[in-house]
Amino acid sequence: MKEISETEYMKLVKDADDNRSIMFIVRCIMILVVALVLYFTIGQRVVNTWFESYNEQVKCEIAVMRARNDVLIREIQSDGMTTEEYLKWYEIYSQAN
Repeated sequence: MKEISETEYMKLVKDADDNRSIMFIVRCIMILVVALVLYFTIGQRVVNTWFESYNEQVKCEIAVMRARNDVLIREIQSDGMTTEEYLKWYEIYSQAN
């Protein structure tokens, strides 16, 4: 076994620590590059698809709400109102919309 001086040993330890730091930085940069490549190739399409499906879901919910409102309006209209009551109701309904 070869013996080395304390200063030389400390220098080797410092160089090894520097190499570990550099390797950590290089790994972080490589992970970032891979993540960006994946995002711009696959991830962006997945995110756009998710947003489109969410948008369509909201549109469907709005359509269902409008259909329910139309049914309620038809029920109110066919409830046997007099013409004056219907006109008053329609006036209020028109102002609300």
